Amino acid sequence: MKYIWAGLGLAAGYVLGTRAGREQFNRIARWTKGASKDVGLSAAAVQIADSARSAGGTLHDVATTKSKSVLSDVADAVTDRIDAASDSVASG
Repeated sequence: MKYIWAGLGLAAGYVLGTRAGREQFNRIARWTKGASKDVGLSAAAVQIADSARSAGGTLHDVATTKSKSVLSDVADAVTDRIDAASDSVASG
């Protein structure tokens, strides 16, 4: 008989504990969602995203300009070497 009461007590404790845990979780989730709206984190997130987009555009422009410059330098170097090689073959 003791084991039946102990089992019922454990079962009731488990059920009540999980309900209380779920309620506490839901309360914390509601509080954090409300706090993020009250503090203005949504506005800050939008501002950060806008800054990242504008920085990305600037970074793209800088990278494009630099890569064109590097490619031009490489093309000039290759042309000079080809000209030097053809001169040495012609004179040699």
